[in-house]
Amino acid sequence: MSIAVLLVISATYLMGAKSLVSGRREGLSFLMGGLFLSGAVGGLYLLMTGADWLMYLLGEVEDFVALSEISPATVLLIVALPLVLMMRKMTRGMAW
Repeated sequence: MSIAVLLVISATYLMGAKSLVSGRREGLSFLMGGLFLSGAVGGLYLLMTGADWLMYLLGEVEDFVALSEISPATVLLIVALPLVLMMRKMTRGMAW
């Protein structure tokens, strides 16, 4: 199921990439949608990692290995953060 979610997020980014690279703003909605999806899914995975860490601190589990807790959705969220700056620059002065 998580692979399907990652495919949807990456397809959303890729749908808008062609028009954004050519300089048109038609793909901006896909960029915004991809950022929202990445933020939601990556944020949930970060919350789950934090909950596992708290379980370790409370002594409920024996070990906490941070590298095994990091999911590809979290990595995608971190990689997509520079796109927020690009989106802000493209939408500055835009009438909504």
